[in-house]
Amino acid sequence: MRRLARVITFFALAMTQLVFAGEQEDFAALRALDQAYATEWIDGDADGVMALFTEDATIVPHHGDAPIKGREAIRNFWFNPDYPPTAVPEWRREATEIFVSGDMGVVRGRSRLVWEYDGTRTTIPEGNYVIVARRGEKAWRIRLLTFNDDPRKWIQEPVESSKDQAATVLRSAFHAPIKSAENSVSEDKTMWASANSDLSAAAESGTAMTSAPAALAARTPDTESSSAKQSCGRTPSKDIVVR
Repeated sequence: MRRLARVITFFALAMTQLVFAGEQEDFAALRALDQAYATEWIDGDADGVMALFTEDATIVPHHGDAPIKGREAIRNFWFNPDYPPTAVPEWRREATEIFVSGDMGVVRGRSRLVWEYDGTRTTIPEGNYVIVARRGEKAWRIRLLTFNDDPRKWIQEPVESSKDQAATVLRSAFHAPIKSAENSVSEDKTMWASANSDLSAAAESGTAMTSAPAALAARTPDTESSSAKQSCGRTPSKDIVVR
């Protein structure tokens, strides 16, 4: 009897460990599903987002909006080509509770979301969400998603469109180098004009012409700015022969 009791106890402990290990794997998979949902939105991958849902999925939006049922209806709600696209630069999600019962799992958490739509950036500093997931043949998928927040805490501000950003980049790329080149050429012309003036004065006073290169070299710095070299296409030399 004692041996039988020990065998039963052994198998009971083994089964408990197996169940615990299975639960931990499910918890990890559900956390990964939760994070993948945010990641696909940040990457702007519509197909990636929708692949996380079951065919018969339902989303229950915030603020009492009507539920949307079916993966195709959800895609049309979020990624309708007739409307401006939504960009999500930031989405932090923290699962605070996870439950598993058979092939069904629940993830409850808190989130911070920043999204951009039609020229406006909206920051939702905090909100709640619940995912009801179903175990599939290969992975867990979202069967139901609901979320809520307080719109009084929203922070909204205008955001520059991609076209405006491109124009800004082009202006800075073209105008800044041109201004630098003009300044460099102007400084270079001033330097050579001053050197020629010294040469003329030396010739009128009878000073030996062999000393002119040294005077000119004294006005030529050993190192020039890269902008002057690029704009003029040359580097003044100290060994200048006056002919």
